[in-house]
Amino acid sequence: MLLPYASVILPLLFTISALHAVGISDYAKDLKNKNEKVRILAISNLAQSGGAEATSVIQSALPDKSPRVRMAAIEALARVGGESVVSPIGQAVGDPDKNVRLVSVKALGNKSTPAAVSFLQQALNDPEFAVQIQAVESLGKIEHEAALPALAKASKNSNVEIRMRAVAQIGSKGTIKSIDNLAGALTDSHPLVRIAAIHALGVIGLPQVVPTLTLALTDANPEVIRQAALILGTLLDFRAVPYLIPLLQSDDTALIEAAANALGEIGDRSALFALEQAFNNGSPKSKQAAEDAIISISRKGLYRQDYEKFLVDEEQKRRTKGN
Repeated sequence: MLLPYASVILPLLFTISALHAVGISDYAKDLKNKNEKVRILAISNLAQSGGAEATSVIQSALPDKSPRVRMAAIEALARVGGESVVSPIGQAVGDPDKNVRLVSVKALGNKSTPAAVSFLQQALNDPEFAVQIQAVESLGKIEHEAALPALAKASKNSNVEIRMRAVAQIGSKGTIKSIDNLAGALTDSHPLVRIAAIHALGVIGLPQVVPTLTLALTDANPEVIRQAALILGTLLDFRAVPYLIPLLQSDDTALIEAAANALGEIGDRSALFALEQAFNNGSPKSKQAAEDAIISISRKGLYRQDYEKFLVDEEQKRRTKGN
């Protein structure tokens, strides 16, 4: 019963295969067409075809005289090719057209290999600022461990914006090694970079970031200190409390508010006395912040007491049943 079915389907499959092969061949010819749009369409069709042969033909379009065709070829290779296309795409980092370089750098962000990282490091020195920025963003997307040292180097770039972007991407890695790099950024000459490092440490959110963040509480810039205090509050780590309490004696109302908010979030009762002093001696705004923190800590303390009582009651019930 299967024989008639096979006799119809198999020839059809052979026909489709033949058309596919002819199609790739035709597209290869179209890449030599004088019309730019025809060449771009051929690349699009080749990308849809997929496979090693189509990938090879697409690569042949990389030296095309038209920047648009070269960009189309890079984007197509990024979609259909694996690690083998990293080098051809990476070569375009040195293209004379800035838009081609930008497309190449963006495509490399989807290729997590040491070779991709190497090409992106080259792009960090590109004369076009937009290409440099994209190189940092692409390094942030790459999961290979080689990307972190490259970002660490970018965090020392002469341009503030590059340093800020690099620091943010280091934070997105979320590793222990990232913390050491961000600790260095906390000593950057520009306060915006230091603030970026603080937020990056907050993104990592591991217990190991707390000692590093407390260093920022001694910064010369009040806004850097304020941001560090706020981030420490979100981490809910009791180790930050002794470093936050001195801020309650600051002459800067914004710092008092930030410290009080952080202490209220953390909920450690050892901060109550200092908060009461801030309430008695502060401005109306700092009084309100101190009062809110005191209420928050008191409530959390009650919750803990209720929970401890619950555990005792449960243990007594268990023992009663056992008897």
